[in-house]
Amino acid sequence: MRARDRMRRGGLRAALTGYRLLPRPLRRVAVRTVTPHFTVGCVLVLSDMDDRVLLLRQRHYGDELTLPGGLLHRRETPLDGIRREVEEEVGILAEVRLPATVVVEPAARRVDVVYAARFLGNPDAVRPDRQEAVEVCWRPAAEVLASASESGDDALVSTATWVVLQQWALAPDGACGTARLAAALR
Repeated sequence: MRARDRMRRGGLRAALTGYRLLPRPLRRVAVRTVTPHFTVGCVLVLSDMDDRVLLLRQRHYGDELTLPGGLLHRRETPLDGIRREVEEEVGILAEVRLPATVVVEPAARRVDVVYAARFLGNPDAVRPDRQEAVEVCWRPAAEVLASASESGDDALVSTATWVVLQQWALAPDGACGTARLAAALR
């Protein structure tokens, strides 16, 4: 080991020892100061009995279609957040349980907790809230994925929505019940 490497390791060891001696509140401040900050959101892939996925056209996304969801409020759990967002955007109460997957977008510094649920009601009865969503539509997930490219060029949906749907479609069998869709994408 070279002398410079030994000095670096010694400096790192001293810094970690000093860190360990700090009171817990100061350690939290130090970690929050030097680590990257990410926003955390929640997204719901809501499919109907015909394996179509609910998509929204929202004012702040222009012509792109998105999945229901949004950013979490302070101290809100992702599960509570997705229930709130779905009720706000389309006025339905969703019975959502475990997350299907998590999508991390380092460039956007965003983490989305993705939930999947089956809509058992009449899909035609789902209406947009009009304050957040201006249109709702049900599209076959395979069609949405096939129409979009990862870059989002000429995409039917936003790039973030495409990434979430692809992660959802390729999730292990049973994670969100998408074996047929995953097989269709192969």
